[in-house]
Amino acid sequence: MRIGAVINPVAGDSQPETLQGLLEGRDVEIVETTEDDPGRGQAESLLELSPDIVLACGGDGTVRAVAEALVGSGTPLGVVPAGTGNLLARNLGIPEETAEAFDVAMNGRDRLLDVGELNGEVFAVMAGIGFDAEVMAQTDRESKDKLGSLAYFLEGIKHLSDDPFSATLRVDEGEEISGEWMSILVGNLGELQGGVDLFPDASPGDGRLDVLGIRGESLGQKVSSAIAAASGLDSAGAERDSGVRFEIRMGQPTRYEIDGEPREKTSVVTVTTHTGGLVVRVPNSK
Repeated sequence: MRIGAVINPVAGDSQPETLQGLLEGRDVEIVETTEDDPGRGQAESLLELSPDIVLACGGDGTVRAVAEALVGSGTPLGVVPAGTGNLLARNLGIPEETAEAFDVAMNGRDRLLDVGELNGEVFAVMAGIGFDAEVMAQTDRESKDKLGSLAYFLEGIKHLSDDPFSATLRVDEGEEISGEWMSILVGNLGELQGGVDLFPDASPGDGRLDVLGIRGESLGQKVSSAIAAASGLDSAGAERDSGVRFEIRMGQPTRYEIDGEPREKTSVVTVTTHTGGLVVRVPNSK
């Protein structure tokens, strides 16, 4: 098996070193991420070598960047998680222990996943506007290193009092839904830390993405709507739908995130679906 590996050398604790040890003696080309390129360019260069699989060892940012390069290529992505959230690995049942994740990459099965494209960037799990994006942007590296996923929870408490953002949401050719929102999320997979699943009815290979809008006209509505959303319950403050194209127009520039990576504020977000666009190596039981 010819292996390509994109490794973030500063991710996690010992995962990058452990993976390099597991790769010794194999037909492998290893490239490291840089501050200027979190993985897409490295993965594109590996594709020119016609690998049988490309491994991504790092956090959500590294995995997303490598996945973006592999969309439409047919080359499987092997995920070796080494971050705080590890969203794609979590949703696909890929172990967080390096040797076990490597075994899945070598001996698992290939699964076709739909992916979303938001304003020209690909995401494999979910993207969000508003509250979640601000939390991602304001949670610093030191806190994540010390507290892990708890750092996001503590930062989230600080942002519960943030002003909502006004926006209209349109799914496919449907009617526009207007409101004051705490967050609007679009995703193919929705499991977060602690077993919270924001999209319990989502099917990652059905050619559709799910959307969840959490209304936030008051603190009480934010809390009740967020609890309902996290519990997968119907609520007047939580709008749910699914489709293949989503257009969200904000009344003021608002921050967004893709697979946990914050982006600068914008006033328009367009999301489209790449059906079966990404091949991922998953456990044989998934």
